[in-house]
Amino acid sequence: MLIAMNPSLVDSFGSTTWQFDRTGVFSSGARPRRAAHNLPGAAPATSMTRAAPPRDSAIVFRDLEHAFGKLRLAQANPAELRRALREFIGLTQQLTEICRHEFSQVTGKKWIPAQFPGWTPTSSLFKKLRRSDYHEHPFLVDVRHSQIIPFGKTDTGAELALKVESTAKIDDPNRERCPRPGMSIHLPKEDVWMRSIEDKTRYIFRGRTSEVRAALAAAGTDDVLDLAESCMGTLRGYYTYYCDRLDESLRPGK
Repeated sequence: MLIAMNPSLVDSFGSTTWQFDRTGVFSSGARPRRAAHNLPGAAPATSMTRAAPPRDSAIVFRDLEHAFGKLRLAQANPAELRRALREFIGLTQQLTEICRHEFSQVTGKKWIPAQFPGWTPTSSLFKKLRRSDYHEHPFLVDVRHSQIIPFGKTDTGAELALKVESTAKIDDPNRERCPRPGMSIHLPKEDVWMRSIEDKTRYIFRGRTSEVRAALAAAGTDDVLDLAESCMGTLRGYYTYYCDRLDESLRPGK
């Protein structure tokens, strides 16, 4: 929409065309025709383009990106991580549903998400997690700790180290502190306690149904953040694909 800024001059405007961009905004491509008269002493007329509101799919996609950011920042608080993860999982489904509705509404054609060639076992896992969370069992996350503990050297001087992994269940989904089991090794001869030189804490999905456990096995990992990053990458590709198809459908003659 073009707005004449000179209050003394009423201008006439040409036709308006709309083009879909990657942010989901339909922007106006209208240009004003030159006015038939110019009032003496009046400032030249100027114009301003006002962008249309973002499309519904763009709103949901940005919400999805925001939820993914919150998930990455919630590593110290299991309850906050689980809430951010639940929001993220719900939005993955909402994005495909909104795209389906929006495409039909804008083009009059049917949108088929299955035609996107980039779906993976991980994206399939998130569909099963959402269905299980809504209709069977709320999903739970546990914590996996890994430590590397040095405990001496070989005769040739090479460092010896022990890698230890442990899993702590979080049965209370509202727990706000991450359980952190520690471990050290006592060397009696030297009377020295060797403590870890590397500690890692990762959240993992607990498979509560046979379907979810099979989907986790197909995805190749149960690490929450790794799976969310993989799913987010797939959905970025999906949304680009959707924008391309929508743009094509809006071209003249389509």
